[in-house]
Amino acid sequence: MDKLMSLLFPKRCPFCNEVLESFHLDICPECEKIVDEFYLIEEPTCKKCGKPLADEEQEFCLDCKKNPRSFEQGICLFRYGHRQNYRSMGESILRFKYSGALTYASYYIRKLIETYTQVIRQFEVDAIFPIPVHKSRYKQRGYNQAEVLAKELSKQMNIPVYSRCLLRTKKTSAQKELTKEERARNLALAFEVKQLPKDVHRVLLIDDIYTTGVTMEACTRVLLQAGIEKVYVASICSGQN
Repeated sequence: MDKLMSLLFPKRCPFCNEVLESFHLDICPECEKIVDEFYLIEEPTCKKCGKPLADEEQEFCLDCKKNPRSFEQGICLFRYGHRQNYRSMGESILRFKYSGALTYASYYIRKLIETYTQVIRQFEVDAIFPIPVHKSRYKQRGYNQAEVLAKELSKQMNIPVYSRCLLRTKKTSAQKELTKEERARNLALAFEVKQLPKDVHRVLLIDDIYTTGVTMEACTRVLLQAGIEKVYVASICSGQN
């Protein structure tokens, strides 16, 4: 059965994008060594958002120093940037986000859990909320990449996921094309909360990419205003400052 599945639905490595030799693999063994050595985020990291820091003397990244955060704490898994002579995790995320490479999620979440199981458990969250996309973008892509991640994390950690509580009601310009100030204005009033479950008080927000933190902050604020007590955030890829 596994051989048949491999032929009908070949899984590709989330790093090199080549077809995996076995259906049971989620990344090429050699690629995983490269990712672990060059892209997996390690200390020092920002104590607030989890972005990698260049200086061990730093406690917070520049964005968190300049902009107060409403979320409690964040974790980030991989560096987004390119490493000489290697592909980048940024390329991997873009295939996942825009080209339907949804099988990558099993590797991303497996690695997130291996790296941060204890931290996530200490958050003691009641639910996972994916960062939402506008319905027009969902229709265009056919999926919300953050929701794919949330469902995979829910399956592996037995934490319920709610995909319809946090909504994006305003279609916004692509964040990557904007300055930090433009991003904040772009996301003003873009999100709203509907039908929060009564037993959900602490939430883990999950997204694919963390850059300035503006999106996570905007979502956190509306959740807190709606009655959520504490919000934590997790991202697969992060920039560095």
